[in-house]
Amino acid sequence: MREVNLGIIGLGNWPREAYVPNLKKMPGANVIAVAARTEQTRAFARGEFGQDIATYDDYAGLLGDDDVEAVMIAVPNRLHAEVVSAAAQTGKHLFFEPPIGLNEEEIRSTLAALEATDGIVQIDHEIRCAPVMGELQRRLAEGIIGDPLMARVRLWVDWGFGGRDWVEDVEAQGFFLWLGCWYLDMLDCVFAQAPVRADVAGGQAMNGALTDHGWAILQYPEGRSGAIEFSLINCAGREVSLHVLGSEGEMFAEMWDGILRWRTKDQDWQELSVPCEQPAHGFAGMYESLAGFVGAVAEGTPVLANLDVIRRVHKAVIACSKAEAQSRSIAIE
Repeated sequence: MREVNLGIIGLGNWPREAYVPNLKKMPGANVIAVAARTEQTRAFARGEFGQDIATYDDYAGLLGDDDVEAVMIAVPNRLHAEVVSAAAQTGKHLFFEPPIGLNEEEIRSTLAALEATDGIVQIDHEIRCAPVMGELQRRLAEGIIGDPLMARVRLWVDWGFGGRDWVEDVEAQGFFLWLGCWYLDMLDCVFAQAPVRADVAGGQAMNGALTDHGWAILQYPEGRSGAIEFSLINCAGREVSLHVLGSEGEMFAEMWDGILRWRTKDQDWQELSVPCEQPAHGFAGMYESLAGFVGAVAEGTPVLANLDVIRRVHKAVIACSKAEAQSRSIAIE
């Protein structure tokens, strides 16, 4: 596979943990430029990727670099709409973190910019790219458990146990704009449709006004339903799982461990182990997500988290945010 010249905009904690170690070991990934606000961060970039890389103190400089063919964007959420929209206008290939905006207007505007670009577009829904999710989707397509009728995502983590100092940055965004894209996308992996209705129930226990535990219930076409059960205040450990009930059986996937289990009316539980690349820098599926983007640019392979996915998931995110804020069921057009 040929090398892809990459530029990274933003090099805070998340890209340092999730991008840097994965890109450094990835065939075809050639980081040639980084844009970061501080000289300390730019020095860190040169230390990781070599003293010859180009460094910029603003994203406009990197976007204007003709040697950069693909851009990875990992800036704070409040800057997503601005930076992604500007990057889309260059025609460069784009990889970026969700969400694409913090309100309906920003999301609509950013989506329009992405739809108009000539470059490859991939949002970082890394859980979708985890091998265990791919195996689950393949078996669903084969009809092993019949038609999917309902699905439940369980996010059970200790990220907010006892309260965290990041809460001031995310309270105004709310759970669904801050974290919801990844877990609503897990439901999209099952149904591949936008929901038609959303309800939310939850509470605030340890993290100010942030809803740090609760449920989202989503109705999909043809009577299908999905749920997210989330707790950021588990005292220890983590579980990110997906349970699907079909007309002929059921299937269960644990994303971190890469364990897939399924059974039908005619067959007892079967199990398959399909772990992601180890170590799972940042999150399960992160290496696969980045590698999928690099491969798409180098070889023209399709991306998994494309514009259709972005449209559907952001519809669900906005509906859940409204349902939480207004304490009522929200119909989705």
